[in-house]
Amino acid sequence: MVYKIDKGNHRAGWFFRLTRKNKISGTIKFLGDVSYFVDMQKDTNKIVGLSDNWHHHRDSIRLGWRYLPTTKEIEIMTILYSRGKRTIKHLCYTEDNVDKTFEIIINKKSYVVRYDTDIAIIRRESKWNWFRYTLGVYFGGKEPAPKNIYIKLEID
Repeated sequence: MVYKIDKGNHRAGWFFRLTRKNKISGTIKFLGDVSYFVDMQKDTNKIVGLSDNWHHHRDSIRLGWRYLPTTKEIEIMTILYSRGKRTIKHLCYTEDNVDKTFEIIINKKSYVVRYDTDIAIIRRESKWNWFRYTLGVYFGGKEPAPKNIYIKLEID
């Protein structure tokens, strides 16, 4: 499905879906030119993820991205909320208009995040074992999208 974040907005519609699964996988493709320039250029945009508690700002794991205007690259990031503390880390760089596979797995003691061939294993603190919900496409941080952004996200 193609998600469009309209200029001046954050959200590409609601993505909320309850699940009992501890894994989400599929493909991601940045469509067209996703370059942008905003005051908060270092903010990380969200692609997809899973909650790991009653609220995703408490415990969750996501894939994120941001555009780097100095190198003209798309940076892929992991976004972890663990006990309410957010940690964002570089995973890899990617290109637009190319399908890439992804996988996010919640194990007993770790999260496994894969984007194409790049993998991060992150320590898991949460003991949550109830329903989860999927987390979807979102622009920002604080600033809304400065132009229309299109991301194709297919979930298996």
